[in-house]
Amino acid sequence: MGLAQQVNFANQPELDGADLILGADTHERVRKPNAGEYCSVTEPRAFGSAIARLDVIVEDGLMKDRHYELWDVGPETYPAHPSMLQLVDERQCLVHRRASAEVQQSLCGDRRALERARQLRKDLLGDTLGDASSTVS
Repeated sequence: MGLAQQVNFANQPELDGADLILGADTHERVRKPNAGEYCSVTEPRAFGSAIARLDVIVEDGLMKDRHYELWDVGPETYPAHPSMLQLVDERQCLVHRRASAEVQQSLCGDRRALERARQLRKDLLGDTLGDASSTVS
């Protein structure tokens, strides 16, 4: 859902009682929450280029106050950890070798091989993220 659709959604009566829409992948940066008629919309940006911080104060089940910040991140601010770079490089090589074999099979008539290559890439990169969480402290 894009930012415009989220803001439109925030203007619908069905959202009465909601405080915030926390967007996640519309490739837009929202520095201050967009106020809709019934709730506000935040959007921290995709691809890890920013991190949003939202502090909420709740009293008696109701949001009494909030503070929202958007922090830009990138390699200039947060350089890559050397062991993380090595881990990603190793996995990328493994993914490339295995996916290349699957693509070769698909070119030879195995239609399911290309889908296996795509799934393999997702699985190995997902494993890399899991490994990274225990590698980098």
